[in-house]
Amino acid sequence: MLTQLGKTNIDDQKEKVREIKVAMFRRLGALAESVGLSLAFWEDGLIDSFTDEPFVKEEVFPPGVTVYTYVWFSKLDGRSDSRPYNLANSGYKINAAPLLI
Repeated sequence: MLTQLGKTNIDDQKEKVREIKVAMFRRLGALAESVGLSLAFWEDGLIDSFTDEPFVKEEVFPPGVTVYTYVWFSKLDGRSDSRPYNLANSGYKINAAPLLI
């Protein structure tokens, strides 16, 4: 039950997930920038749980870090094909991973 975690509704849980993701992105971004590495994430990891839109790269990662995202395309999963475009427009480099079924 959610009240066992000290939460009363799903929005509180989503806000915590958002805070944890942003903190992780900032920390990993700073570490990657300090040693000159790029980062890569699966597409769903870069999506804000409140808006179902990608986090804007410049708002959560240092400017010197290149961030790649792996996206998959499948007509079977029922999603819109706009997610890769939204990620690209939010500043991420896209790696397409077609799902063959």
